Amino acid sequence: MNREYDRRLIKFEKVDKMRFIGHLDLLRIFQGAIRRANLPIAYSSGFNPHQKMAFALPLPLGMQSTCEYLELFFEKNIPFNLFDLNDFLPSGLRILECYEISQKTPNPSGAVKAAEYNVIFDGMQNSAPYLQEILDSSQIIVLKKTKKSTKETDIRPDIFMLKYIETSLYMRISAGSSRNLNPMILANYILAKMGLTIFEHEISITRGNLFTTATTSEYSVDNSLLLWQIKDF
Repeated sequence: MNREYDRRLIKFEKVDKMRFIGHLDLLRIFQGAIRRANLPIAYSSGFNPHQKMAFALPLPLGMQSTCEYLELFFEKNIPFNLFDLNDFLPSGLRILECYEISQKTPNPSGAVKAAEYNVIFDGMQNSAPYLQEILDSSQIIVLKKTKKSTKETDIRPDIFMLKYIETSLYMRISAGSSRNLNPMILANYILAKMGLTIFEHEISITRGNLFTTATTSEYSVDNSLLLWQIKDF
């Protein structure tokens, strides 16, 4: 029999020193905070039950984010306040918003289609002509590592927006289970076009909004929705 849960989607930030915390450690931090806050979290069945939760899109180590999402499942009809978690989370992790989602709402982890990033590095103020050249290209071939090898890949279909805005380079690129472009790959490609050599630790990357679509059609800027809007599907 399929059980029903109270489903919640929380939006939280992962900034400052927390950007050096890996995905599994982040999972343990939330599990411990939920226990200490005495929230009525649901558990899986079986010999090794675990808290029912799922991150929408794990964040690469070393990057920070102002817009992370975590789906949580709670026992039905037990009152609770998710913002109580903030009292038990370390500095750099903070819940910003909470949304109630129905039983019929698609899994957020499978709904992500794109993400936006703000990238900062020395010399980026001179990047505008190179960004336009990239956008005008019909094909951009880079080397991408897979689990077994390295292969040439065309990343142009993964780039939806690319521009220099005030104090950072803004990119909106594909993200999720079907297509995913690591922003560092694009950042390194831009640096190579500009003739700059910068170590990765000298590049600051902050992830912002995650995006989805209301249909099964391919993602585009025109049919874009913010991820939290899946609750309205």
